[in-house]
Amino acid sequence: MRHLFAFMFALLAVTPALADSYPAGSYARSPELCQKAASEGVEAVAGEGELFLTERGLEGLESNCQFLRVDGRDNLPGWVATALCEEPGFAFPDLFSLMPRGENVLEVTSLRDGGTESEGGIGGLYHLCDGVNIR
Repeated sequence: MRHLFAFMFALLAVTPALADSYPAGSYARSPELCQKAASEGVEAVAGEGELFLTERGLEGLESNCQFLRVDGRDNLPGWVATALCEEPGFAFPDLFSLMPRGENVLEVTSLRDGGTESEGGIGGLYHLCDGVNIR
């Protein structure tokens, strides 16, 4: 596993940064969560343990992953992001893939989640939330 991390970080070091092409806006795990955030506020959704995906990373009340670097290639869809994540009393690095999966939908895969959409994990589909601004 250590060799995989070393390889991935070496690959990121030579990949041109395309953060400008990364989609802007706030994303939630479902259109329903977007509607709830728009009507009741972001805090109502985040208070349930949900995370929002933004150009800065994954943001929640008690946990977050701040993207340190987002890279992509002109000839490939998607991006790879290195992040520093934090949960109460615990910090750790993570590596994400972010792939477009339809209009205004991104699929997030976390290396820490093992590439699966696990219960309580970060990965899965995130939908663009119109009118929701995470600051």
